Amino acid sequence: MIFIPQPKTLHVGKGQCMIEDGAYIVLAENTTHADKTAATLVQKDMLRFGGVHLPITKGSARKGDIVFLVDESFAKEEYRLIINENGVQLIGGEQGLLRGAQTLRQAIRQKGSLLPFLQIQDTPDFEHRVYYYDVARGRVPTLEMLKKVADSCAYYKLNQLQLYVEHTYLFRDLSEVTRITDPITAEEIMALDNYCRNRGIDLVPSIASFGHLFELLSSKSFRHLCELDEEVPRSMVRRMQHHTINIADERSFPLIKQMLDEFLPLFSSKYFNICGDETFDLGRGKGKEAMEKAGELNYYMGFVEKLCRWCEDNGKIAQFWGDVVLRDIDAMKVLPEGTICLNWRYSPTEDEEATKIVAQSGYPQMVCSGIWSWNMWMCKLDDGYNNISRMARYGQKYGAIGLLNTDWGDFGQINDPRFSLPGLIYGAAFSWNVEGTKDFEGLNRDISLLEYRDPSGTIVSLLSQIQPLSTYSWHRMVWEYESRLGLLAQEHPRPFTYETPEEAKKNNEKIQELKRSIRLVASGMDVNRRAIVPAWLNALEAVEVWNDVGQAYQQKCLAPDVASKLENWFRTFTRFWRETGREGELEQVRRCVYWYADQLRG
Repeated sequence: MIFIPQPKTLHVGKGQCMIEDGAYIVLAENTTHADKTAATLVQKDMLRFGGVHLPITKGSARKGDIVFLVDESFAKEEYRLIINENGVQLIGGEQGLLRGAQTLRQAIRQKGSLLPFLQIQDTPDFEHRVYYYDVARGRVPTLEMLKKVADSCAYYKLNQLQLYVEHTYLFRDLSEVTRITDPITAEEIMALDNYCRNRGIDLVPSIASFGHLFELLSSKSFRHLCELDEEVPRSMVRRMQHHTINIADERSFPLIKQMLDEFLPLFSSKYFNICGDETFDLGRGKGKEAMEKAGELNYYMGFVEKLCRWCEDNGKIAQFWGDVVLRDIDAMKVLPEGTICLNWRYSPTEDEEATKIVAQSGYPQMVCSGIWSWNMWMCKLDDGYNNISRMARYGQKYGAIGLLNTDWGDFGQINDPRFSLPGLIYGAAFSWNVEGTKDFEGLNRDISLLEYRDPSGTIVSLLSQIQPLSTYSWHRMVWEYESRLGLLAQEHPRPFTYETPEEAKKNNEKIQELKRSIRLVASGMDVNRRAIVPAWLNALEAVEVWNDVGQAYQQKCLAPDVASKLENWFRTFTRFWRETGREGELEQVRRCVYWYADQLRG
């Protein structure tokens, strides 16, 4: 039997417990509303996979029932699952029943109503186990899609979800800032917060409040607060580099405070992520004199401290990205006690040095990994696994309080959010049980079997082969497109140094075989899991068609047939985009696609 995350202790006995009609799910008197939600999920799975309807009640249990019991002597998320001849007993701490119910659901999905005798004792390695999803740089998911993400978080025992916001929340007085997108509303956030809370997920607000304020500081109403004097044209590349707010202007903090004051009440969490990363423009324009006087790091930390004190004044614990403060970790001493440093390191070969440095500060840290989805048609699963596993081990070694696993959306967020599920699961597995999680191939096999119900156990391994076949990456093609349009100021087009038509041809030959393999394996998957297969094949076609586009463009060939192929692929891509989200910033992607189609027609 497969469990993800792997339980700390698992003993499988001889014999089976048959859950029969007439059995109940019995909740102890001190269970919570969230425990009732967990019981309802068990109830639904038993009906669907075991063919037995189990009414939910409170009171005394009988032989053959499934019993939920709270034991206050257990750690917060600790649980014990016992399946024997007397039925099923799930015992847990404050949130232990929520976590143990997911283990029980995984057993039911594999064995139905005939469950093997077993005993599990389990508790997580990290207190905070986070999935971090970017809703600011292209895609804006529907509420339905965000609920599915929360369901996946709960099923794999993550306990925190953060959505990265820049301009994609509909502030009451900032309609100008949301012109280019379809923003999330207050009602949607409050609905998602309630949905998450009932599944043991803490929805933590996360919003750019220092750097990465391109849309806010490009607007007519607020461009006077931008650090830079000159206007920067909107582009997928440039928005990643700009804008930082001019903190030397006394009007800047009140504006940010106004935004945070409106955003904070929508969430029930006691945490608030102020972000504060990549302030690339700081002191390069209007604030140059003030920064030279204070010193760059002190200047930066002065504004971060203001934001963290605002959190403290509102009864919240601040989180912030730690890339700047790592220049001198002692600078954290100005921040309120308990402020959490988010130590992000995304290389698949990352070392432990940054984690060690933050640990020496005495402030709590969460190690932050990446699923390697940005600028990708399909996640680069091997790099994601290697990065996540390393950061989890460093975090455990140096006493980190959590692992935050990021899913960024650079350059229009072309990666379908459904493709991020294996990466989400990698983070869930390692943040719960660092040493007990299997190697790359072993975990991929388990995900294939458990999540995609692929009896061959190979579908995730096949998916991991898609992105490495991309010769002409989206990142590279966007950079070329925006350079040629003059959107990158003094940035000149980069030569195609590493991309060759010969490599693209070889990769496209491999793609033909991979298409056949995915179709063959998918035909054996549970029919209820096959709906995602056409989207996977569209991602594989994206790699193929952009390899064709890159070859023709680099060789300066007219290729109207490739242009047509590109446009037809994009129509299907657009349909899949709309299955999970609003229009968002799809138009930016469309412009790039059609520019290349025009180039290939001369």
